Amino acid sequence: MSESDDEDSSGGRSRADAVNRLERVIDTQIDTVDDLDQKAAYVTRFVGVVLGLVLTAVSLAFRLGGGAPTTSVPAILAVAAGVVGLVAAIAGAIVTYLSSKVVVGLHPRAAKTIADGEYGYGEYNALLLRSYADAVERNRQVLAANARRFRSTLVALLAGITYLSIAVLLFVLAPTGVWGWGVLLAGTLALAIVAWYLLTGRYLRLEVDDSSNE
Repeated sequence: MSESDDEDSSGGRSRADAVNRLERVIDTQIDTVDDLDQKAAYVTRFVGVVLGLVLTAVSLAFRLGGGAPTTSVPAILAVAAGVVGLVAAIAGAIVTYLSSKVVVGLHPRAAKTIADGEYGYGEYNALLLRSYADAVERNRQVLAANARRFRSTLVALLAGITYLSIAVLLFVLAPTGVWGWGVLLAGTLALAIVAWYLLTGRYLRLEVDDSSNE
């Protein structure tokens, strides 16, 4: 066997190995998208239950009569903001679910090319490799977009629950004067800081140990 034959054989084995690896990557990407879809569906069901409880509580509160007007205004605003946050969470979960369009295998154009032509083992693997590499890249873009959408969904859910918790606190404590507005403002500022931290993805940035590079 000549040196060129050895190189061709080695290249064919390398391409076949790369094809197998990319197939496993695509399977992992599909599993990840399915996992995001399940989480989005869970968020939708959870928020639906919470919204039902909130509307029931608001209805009972109006029937029984609230506290003083100076106390109830911040609480009502907190309830409204909480409902908006929960509705936004549902919308984000639905968009995340509907955006889960992944490439599950060989692209139809590549399959037609294979069907219409005659290829050796190496050429066949090379065509598969290009098609799978394109599928992995497309799926990576879908995963990145869905991860951002789902992160925004969780932030909206956090905002809704936070504001509803503030509303409950205001109804229970019934602070007078500016104290109610102070509680609402403090909760809003704390929520804004946490939301900024989550949306910017700073929790994903690991500190680099400079000593390891020495």
